[in-house]
Amino acid sequence: MSLLESGLATARTAGDRDTAARCYNALGLVAEGGATLDRAESCFAAALVLWRAAGDRPGVAVGLINLGQVARNRGDLDRGEALLGEGLALARELGDLHQVAVALRALARTALFRGD
Repeated sequence: MSLLESGLATARTAGDRDTAARCYNALGLVAEGGATLDRAESCFAAALVLWRAAGDRPGVAVGLINLGQVARNRGDLDRGEALLGEGLALARELGDLHQVAVALRALARTALFRGD
């Protein structure tokens, strides 16, 4: 069991949804980096559910953007663009310039995948 998985288990036992969401997100990033897209998608989706339930709008933006990148990397460019666009809109609304930049970069890569 990795330290992240151990942290997730501890957070879940303690009922700490915020830490659990962050652990899921970090596990998704590790999986995405290793091209394990099923695992990445599952982890990002779990984080997004927790962030939505908590009303954590910055977390929701991160989750949408991460799921959009996974969809794009799977070749589902339409779904990827939709998720990235939703995440971008929320990041802009929140004034989160870092996530705006991440989403714009991901959308640019999606356009590149389309040959644009």
